[in-house]
Amino acid sequence: MLCYHGVRARTTSASDVPFGPLHVSEDELGEHCAVLTKYAHPIGLDVWLDALEGRSRFPDRAVLVTFDDGYRSVSTLGKPILESFDIPAVVFVSTEAVRAQTFFWHDAVALAEGEETVDAWKSLAFDELNGRRRECQDRMASRFSTDHPLAPLSLVCPEFVAGSHLWNRMFTPLKFVDHRPYDCAFERFEDLPDIEAKRGDYEIVSWTLEPGDAIAFHMKTVHGAPGTATHATRRLAIATRWLGDDAVFAEWPVTTSRPFPGLDLEPGDPMEHELFPMVVSRS
Repeated sequence: MLCYHGVRARTTSASDVPFGPLHVSEDELGEHCAVLTKYAHPIGLDVWLDALEGRSRFPDRAVLVTFDDGYRSVSTLGKPILESFDIPAVVFVSTEAVRAQTFFWHDAVALAEGEETVDAWKSLAFDELNGRRRECQDRMASRFSTDHPLAPLSLVCPEFVAGSHLWNRMFTPLKFVDHRPYDCAFERFEDLPDIEAKRGDYEIVSWTLEPGDAIAFHMKTVHGAPGTATHATRRLAIATRWLGDDAVFAEWPVTTSRPFPGLDLEPGDPMEHELFPMVVSRS
């Protein structure tokens, strides 16, 4: 296993960032990839797991390339280099900094107090360390940007609670603007559980998306996404809703996310209307 952390741009030297030697330069990564391609057999995590669990054997000179923490530079700088050599890699992500869009705790402490403080604080009790590192992250917030060399990955893909469409439960919808429930009564609906506070209790799935990718999911699947105000790019997507021939019209106590002022269906009517064109017919 070959472990990396971040990737430094050619314009960034090791002395420009805390723990600089942990961040391989673009040129060094390219040189390493050339050596791996020539003298080793880079493998993906699936091959690694199959071999560990006895389903197959490791190829000769197998190497698994990994990246710790989850720096944005792995995606923006490292990924194109790896792809040019057709080398797979695994990224182990420290999710808190990614979701909060802040510096990883060790980088925040090093920026605020110096690299030596990071090692000194590792002997502290957890609660004290947690409080001190959060204070450093807050102090360094003004220096953070998504194009900083130490920025974490940006989470732009929505997250889904796997299997939640099978719960047979209906939840009161929340407004996008402030995450507050709509000011009306929803019969048979209940408040959404605080999933964010108990993420470990659920199987939450998400994917790294490229322009043109699509996600298809059952509309009862509990899902959400963080804001992108601090991101370098916005989340842009088009959402479509697909109905089966068993779907019928039902009244909604609030204005839908796309209003249909010309819709004249009655509750229980099949969704046969010019506003809902048929895409595929069984006949």
